[in-house]
Amino acid sequence: MTVRSRQKYFHGDNKRMREDFHCLIKEPALVGAGRARIKKVRVTADSEDLPTREAMTPRVRGWNLKERHDRWGLLDRWLRSRVGQLWDDVHSEICAVNDNRVKTQWDVRDQLPWKIHQDVILIDGVAHDSKGDKLFWRDFWVHPETGVLMEVPRSKRYRWKGWRKTYNQVPLSDTQRYVQVEGIWYLVTFAPFKREEYEAAVALGRAERRPVLYDKVFRKGLSWSFDRARDELTREWGSCVYVVAKRQIGSREVKKVVAQWDALEAAREAA
Repeated sequence: MTVRSRQKYFHGDNKRMREDFHCLIKEPALVGAGRARIKKVRVTADSEDLPTREAMTPRVRGWNLKERHDRWGLLDRWLRSRVGQLWDDVHSEICAVNDNRVKTQWDVRDQLPWKIHQDVILIDGVAHDSKGDKLFWRDFWVHPETGVLMEVPRSKRYRWKGWRKTYNQVPLSDTQRYVQVEGIWYLVTFAPFKREEYEAAVALGRAERRPVLYDKVFRKGLSWSFDRARDELTREWGSCVYVVAKRQIGSREVKKVVAQWDALEAAREAA
């Protein structure tokens, strides 16, 4: 199937489903390129030095490389072009060119129950499935009163903006920043987080049967494992450091810090 033959479908042709639609979905099997490339290699060595026998097993590496790959996104796009039409007409159009006696065509019809929700009820004008659940895990559904093919509204895609910090922070320098803990702003001081010091503190805490109060902000929240504690600190503070001291700031300084925090939040939301 050439690229030019697929352009009519890709550009949203409103004609009936193509008779070779199943050929578009079923991608040919991948058999590897080991032996095919060997045939194209120009032999420059002496014929007496070449091997006299060749293995019967194909030179294919990997697992299950001969399996077909299905492009079901094409079926989704075709169904999306039929939204607003009667489902009975759309289903008849699909069945007209896809026979259950042909495996590849049967696969097309077998995918319909997984893509279209037909058992739908209306509760206060809102579509639900037969169990009363408002959320649909399929992409399409059939209106129970009109029989029209409908599309499930797509959820808004949110851009990942990094790990959300547990504590509100306003950077001041490499070793100091303002941190809000339980509604109170503090000026905290950081120091490098070292394995020897932390493991010694953990050993002392286990000997005295008490929690390790290592970080002035995390307090009892840090794990006793150095690797896990390092990950927790790195996720929160941005580097492998921990809080060695904290001091509550005054009301005048709080106003400035709150204004800086609001500006940082506005920039983060706009990013």
